[in-house]
Amino acid sequence: MAFEVFDDVAFYWFLMSCTVAFVIPISYSFLSTWKWTRPEDWTRKLGSCKTKMQRNDKEARAAQLAALLGWRGMSFVFGWLLLFVLLIKLSSMQGEEMFSFNPYTILDVEEGAETKEIKKAFRRLSLLYHPDKNLGSAEDNPSGMNPPAASDMFIKVTKAHDVLTDEATRENYEKYGNPDGYHGTSVTICLPSWLTNKDNELAILVAYFVVMIVVIPVVVGLWWRKSSKFLEDGVMQNTAYRFYRQVQENTAAKYMPGILSSAVEFCEGAPCKNSQASDLSKLHKRLEDNFVKNQGDVNNDIMKVKTLIYAHLLQEPIPASLKADAEDILQHGHRLLNGLLNICMEQRFVTATINCIEFSQHLTQGLWFHSNPLLQLPHFDQREVKLISHKLSKTPGSLVEKAKELGPEKRREALHGLSEEQHVDIDLFLDHFPDIELSYDARVEDEEDVREGDVLNLTVPSCASTCQTTACPTRTTRTTTTTRTRPSSTRSWRPTTRARRSTRPRERSSWTRGATPTLSAPRSGASAPRSATRRAASSASPRSRSASRCPSTRRASPSSGTSSG
Repeated sequence: MAFEVFDDVAFYWFLMSCTVAFVIPISYSFLSTWKWTRPEDWTRKLGSCKTKMQRNDKEARAAQLAALLGWRGMSFVFGWLLLFVLLIKLSSMQGEEMFSFNPYTILDVEEGAETKEIKKAFRRLSLLYHPDKNLGSAEDNPSGMNPPAASDMFIKVTKAHDVLTDEATRENYEKYGNPDGYHGTSVTICLPSWLTNKDNELAILVAYFVVMIVVIPVVVGLWWRKSSKFLEDGVMQNTAYRFYRQVQENTAAKYMPGILSSAVEFCEGAPCKNSQASDLSKLHKRLEDNFVKNQGDVNNDIMKVKTLIYAHLLQEPIPASLKADAEDILQHGHRLLNGLLNICMEQRFVTATINCIEFSQHLTQGLWFHSNPLLQLPHFDQREVKLISHKLSKTPGSLVEKAKELGPEKRREALHGLSEEQHVDIDLFLDHFPDIELSYDARVEDEEDVREGDVLNLTVPSCASTCQTTACPTRTTRTTTTTRTRPSSTRSWRPTTRARRSTRPRERSSWTRGATPTLSAPRSGASAPRSATRRAASSASPRSRSASRCPSTRRASPSSGTSSG
């Protein structure tokens, strides 16, 4: 006598525990990436940035909706819905108990009862649960159950009677807890009855085949096909190969726009279209005098990207048909430049690394390599630059700092053609323009000399002079690196000399050149000075860029306010 025992209550408890184990990590993953509040942005106060802020708000709402409809968001929603459904289902089954076959409990007799007492209980219960006496509703039936429940209970009563009235099966149950002995019971644990129903066998086999043979291999294959194209920094392998082939140790900054334009991401995301040919040709003619020749200039897609980057740097108005592609290029430009920077650093190309950082600043600010830094200010063009230049002092230093020191009244006198609202934007920009104190201390522990193979500890504390509080927290970056030396080099490394050279009035890249010792190759020989300190105004801050490159200022070019310089 074999019994198959199905326990629907236990199955729902098991399913709920699995759902909880899934919902907790997916909830953490989704909620940790959800943007509950928007970061503070002082550029919202700028009148020239209203259009940009409206566009950013719209993009932020679209990004939130896309995140909700993504796989994390949908898994989060459906996981919690399934959990609530299971809780409701289990609450409705609260009166039911997880079933275990106990013939004494089913017949409502004590263990070890005599056969006469067992038969008496069977006759009483069989009359109560017999299917012929439970044909109506639960209220009309003597058992108080609906017909299916009464029929199931009648079967259990019959099986319990058969077990306890047969000496062999009763002995097996009392000895092993199973009427068939030790090996005689087939029990499905935490599985619903419909899962092993013969009528559902074909559907279950088809579902199992589709999931295991089709769905899982296809999902894994698509994931692998996509992930195998990219490196760890998110740059495509073909793009990294193109960068590697073009960059050299002494690659100048003027070649960086062409190298960046060769990225495969741009060629696939912003290809050259026939509908854009006319506008692109006109834009190219206005910029071709400034073009620097690169290896990939024969490719139409690369030339399109290069033209749009040059238009952004030279502040040339971009036609409406090309604005979407230009915004896409600026959005992904810094991520690809980071990949190019990694290649330069891996190859130990010091000059190329510095030039890559310098170009990243120019791309953030939307200024050409030799442009006047005052063009960062909102509402400024060449006319405003000429008007205010007469009021600035002739001493060396940052032009932006000089414009800030000029004061609101003198700036209004010099720029009399601007409205009061525009002057308010300029004042707000200059108030938030970063002025950073940078110093570094490079040393080798327990040694006075820096030689080849030494582990160099570089400490770079920084503090912005424009902090609103008097007690400005100082952020300290501690970098440990191993120095390398060319075999032919015998000169010692002198960070103080490099710091003095970086203070020449070249405002676009002065703050990065202050960190030159982290990128340069120290040379073996005499001892290096302990520390060097310098002060520079960071004219390439991404925060200042968000104010200066709004769509309503000077030209109708896309902004890269979301990029980091």
